[in-house]
Amino acid sequence: QKKWSNVPPELENIKEYAKDFEKFLENANVNDYILIQGDFGLTCHMVQYAKKKKLVPIYATTQRITTEIKKGTKIVKISEFKHIKFRKY
Repeated sequence: QKKWSNVPPELENIKEYAKDFEKFLENANVNDYILIQGDFGLTCHMVQYAKKKKLVPIYATTQRITTEIKKGTKIVKISEFKHIKFRKY
């Protein structure tokens, strides 16, 4: 989780960085659902990898509900994210 959430932005190529995640998926079975979302480059790479291995890559869709509350001279904006469903890539 920590490595997935901290992809170094200075990397020119994501392929070497993705090796640990590819290795993790070696034990997955054909047609297993794999939730993939996060860094755009790593996500694209892993979606392609998952499809090549005949896995089913998915991502979560959400609905944003925004509320604005006036507090004196300030306006506080609150965003609530409601999970709607998973969608296949």
